[in-house]
Amino acid sequence: MNKLMKFVIIFLATLSMSCAWSGEQDSSKRYQVVYVARVAIEADMDRNSPDEVKYYEDLETEATANLAKWFKGEGYTVVEAPDSNNERLLIINTKALFNAGNRALRWIGGIGGAGKASADVTIDAVESTSGKLIASKNAKGSLRMGGFGGSAPGMLMGAIDSAWNEVIADVSAQK
Repeated sequence: MNKLMKFVIIFLATLSMSCAWSGEQDSSKRYQVVYVARVAIEADMDRNSPDEVKYYEDLETEATANLAKWFKGEGYTVVEAPDSNNERLLIINTKALFNAGNRALRWIGGIGGAGKASADVTIDAVESTSGKLIASKNAKGSLRMGGFGGSAPGMLMGAIDSAWNEVIADVSAQK
């Protein structure tokens, strides 16, 4: 075998191994699958009012769907049920303490904090096999005044988004 042929063989072998290693990097992410548990919103509400109960249930549904969509957008597979045998699965638990406040009072200027809306959101990413907490982030939001009283649900979704952005950074860094 001449020197050129040996060089070509070594080059191709090196290139082949390099490609194999780079392909493995994508699959080496520790966590690739998430189960997004239903977002739990704790609020001071009239549980005897069907309209108020539905309002908060709809917010929980929307927040859960948003989280699933955001994870999918980052390349994660979102599953419908947790699997305690999947080592690449994270369970995402989200809890929000939410006070929608009074939009009409915010609209007139929110003098002295009247009508203030607030949210305190915690998102936990838990390893499915061990129950180990991988990431836990908290975000808060408030709305004191705004055009036409502002959107308390929009502020809540913003707080959830803020906490999620920190969680996804921690989870994505796991190898």
